[in-house]
Amino acid sequence: MDWFYNDDLATLRWFAEADAGRLRPWDLPDLWNNEHPVGAQFALLWLARRALGLDMRAFVGLSVVVVALTAAMAARLAADARDPVAIRCAAVAACFALAFQPTQTEHLLWSFELGWFVVNAVVVADAVMTERFGPRAVWPAAALCAAASLASAQGAFAFFAAALHQALMPARPGRRTAAAGLALGGVLVVAHLLWRPHASASAAARPDHAFGGMVVYAVEVLGGQFGLRGRLPLLLAGSALLAAAVVLLWRRRRTLRPDRLRCALVLMGFSGLCLAAFAQGRHHLGLDWATASFHAAPLLVPFALGLAVLLGAPPAAAPTRRRLDRAASAATVLLLASATAAAVPYGVTRARLWAMDRGYARWATCSGAVPELVAARGSGVDYDLAGFALVRPLATQMCAAPAGPLEAALVRRPPLFDALAAGRPEVDRALDALWQDYATDPKLQLAFKPWRSDTPVRLLAFAEAEKGSEIEPGRLTRDADIHRGPAP
Repeated sequence: MDWFYNDDLATLRWFAEADAGRLRPWDLPDLWNNEHPVGAQFALLWLARRALGLDMRAFVGLSVVVVALTAAMAARLAADARDPVAIRCAAVAACFALAFQPTQTEHLLWSFELGWFVVNAVVVADAVMTERFGPRAVWPAAALCAAASLASAQGAFAFFAAALHQALMPARPGRRTAAAGLALGGVLVVAHLLWRPHASASAAARPDHAFGGMVVYAVEVLGGQFGLRGRLPLLLAGSALLAAAVVLLWRRRRTLRPDRLRCALVLMGFSGLCLAAFAQGRHHLGLDWATASFHAAPLLVPFALGLAVLLGAPPAAAPTRRRLDRAASAATVLLLASATAAAVPYGVTRARLWAMDRGYARWATCSGAVPELVAARGSGVDYDLAGFALVRPLATQMCAAPAGPLEAALVRRPPLFDALAAGRPEVDRALDALWQDYATDPKLQLAFKPWRSDTPVRLLAFAEAEKGSEIEPGRLTRDADIHRGPAP
């Protein structure tokens, strides 16, 4: 859907500043979103806008292209011309399926998440270059890592992944120097990230947690690739993936080609660093927050791609070891395939709700039929009404886009609401407030799916039990009697 959401407000504001000549290329390192530098991401979006106009669908397409490039490069690491055609085809199919893991759906549809995909692409590209050129790849790798560190805070770890790869390469002149230089670059970037103050990372807002609790949290987040909810299922799924990785690494350490073993270690190590940082920085927000939109989904893709690279080794020669190797491979394939398949309903639901929400937000802003607060909340920017007013003239350039097929699901009230409100202005106002709350609250939409026929009745019952409308506090409680025993 061609409309912006939440942090896209910053992108639109920077577009406006660039149009006015107040934002220049040397200002890119100063573009931050909370603890994340996003200058490289903005540069890509600005180029896309210059080429295709202000179109969020084009920005989403850019994310898809970056993920596709990542999958293609990962397939090159998992299989090459020395492998049979069947193996190469299987590697391509597996890497594309894993790179487009369904738990990333909301990230793919949200243009502001482009930076995470850029970081993954840089890590895989560095691995390809390092295997091809060895220490000679250090300068291109450093340049890509620097770009990644301006796309997201996790981009700093690309330096460490590239350094590890150089350290694992066969002995060549300059190998150690290249590894040390890249590691030093990573240390400097991390130090800069930690030194720079930002709003969302104050120490007071982050209570201390035991190390063991953060480890368990990281394992649970790893299990989120299955699209599951609940601590026990997530812990079991994450433990199974982690065990598969350890067993497969151990079983394949002698039969796997050294280049593939290096690449697998680098990809999985990078994901491990990102997951550890995520657990340290977001553990205090809880597991429900982490899995609601699965915030860590892109960080786990290199881990899955590393497992795909490990699967490319031939089994051991001895019959007993061959059976064990094949059992470990079959279990890993089953886990990866199950995670991808199990997450499809999650991805489909997220995609439908995203299209509906962005369609409602565009209608609310472009039509002027609802209060400004409702329009801002639909776009996820009710925390900054001044910023919303500032970018609104620019955003209206997207008003001409055709309406999507799912947009009407939220734009119009259910017939049941219209029947209840007929000839009763006070009821009409209360139901409008309820529907505006629902149409701008993704959590309510997850609980009461817009496409279910019983949603209006269930929503009315929910409203009766709630304290009131977020948009107009007290209204739902004040008019609670109209929600009792709704007419069919």
